[in-house]
Amino acid sequence: MTTQVEVPKLVGTRVKRREDPRLITGHATYVDDIQLPRMTHMALRRSEYAHARILSIDTAAAKALPGVLAVLTAEDLDGVIGGSLPTVPATPDTKLPPHLPLAKGKVRHVGDPIALVVAEDRYIAR
Repeated sequence: MTTQVEVPKLVGTRVKRREDPRLITGHATYVDDIQLPRMTHMALRRSEYAHARILSIDTAAAKALPGVLAVLTAEDLDGVIGGSLPTVPATPDTKLPPHLPLAKGKVRHVGDPIALVVAEDRYIAR
């Protein structure tokens, strides 16, 4: 004997969303609302060019700001992260191009991250 389970119809019908009231009234907690002790903030400087060589990055002004804890470029990460970041599961035949966290030598698209700043405050990091 087979019993059929009633499946609610979702396509084409109104579905009452349970999360809406707290989101709309401001009672929800967003990640941006969380403040922890000794929490730091990171901001990325991204390329505005679609394809360009990186000749140099001057980090002196950012490092001089009070509240800045670190300013990093790809050269600072050499030997620290151990090469490329994983992007797909590797199999023996997989050919993985290097995927660095920060562009090194050249940027390949608009928005390619080229430097990062870690600071005590999000506005200082920015």
